[in-house]
Amino acid sequence: MPLALILSAALRVAFVGDSITASSYPEIAAQMLDTKLYRYAVKGADTKRISKLLDRALKTKPTHVVLFAGINDCAKSPRGEHVAEIHDRIMKLASRVLDAGAIPVIVIPYGLWGKSLRLGMCAEILEFMLKDDATTNMVLVETSMFLCDQDGRLEPYYDAGDGLHLNYRGQKRLAELVVAAIKEGPCTGR
Repeated sequence: MPLALILSAALRVAFVGDSITASSYPEIAAQMLDTKLYRYAVKGADTKRISKLLDRALKTKPTHVVLFAGINDCAKSPRGEHVAEIHDRIMKLASRVLDAGAIPVIVIPYGLWGKSLRLGMCAEILEFMLKDDATTNMVLVETSMFLCDQDGRLEPYYDAGDGLHLNYRGQKRLAELVVAAIKEGPCTGR
């Protein structure tokens, strides 16, 4: 899809995810993109719940679907669950978005939390996704290098106080990252 068309009035972005998506970053991003807000979010949602939300989002006929998924899967997973399973669930969500004729925008949340299990599992998911040839038709938004310290913990400047959720500055920064990625467009290959 040509960049001029993407950034025109035809732009329709649906935001699907968990508590981060239930907060203000989608509103900020929609304002920055000058588009109507379509948000489908449930606090604590894992990829199974997000799949149901995606059904509703796709009915709006979006041009892009921003998926904030995976972190609650990491938190709810027993230590032994293989990262590949979570990656596969995220990729199935993205494939459904592609099948619906929209561009998946996958927000990689792995570094937002300092808990070693979440950090490690989500870091592996990111590495897995970056190696996946299927991501060439998707937009990946890596967040940790912009929101976290060297240890992968949310920077206090962006922290709402629980080490997990973003304050307004963090929400604004996340919106900026998502908007920049949407404007840049899908991966073109390695």
